[in-house]
Amino acid sequence: MAEIPSSPVRLPSSLLSLMTLEPCGARSVPGTSCTDLLISAGVAKVIIACRDPSPFAAGSGLERLAEAGIEVQLGLLADEASGLYDQ
Repeated sequence: MAEIPSSPVRLPSSLLSLMTLEPCGARSVPGTSCTDLLISAGVAKVIIACRDPSPFAAGSGLERLAEAGIEVQLGLLADEASGLYDQ
């Protein structure tokens, strides 16, 4: 697995991130949340297939990205992706 840089990396302002699952808005263990890493990197748009089914996390990543001015699209290939997280 790739190591996450200790300091934020600024990426091109046109950067697009595609994700199967909503990024975590907060961590339950020490470390930086996925949402904070996306915001720090300067991502312009995030396309997410489905919400995080965890009641702890659901919606918080989406809200934080939108509050940071990042364009968020939810639902692309949602049916296919949700099968990855069914328990």
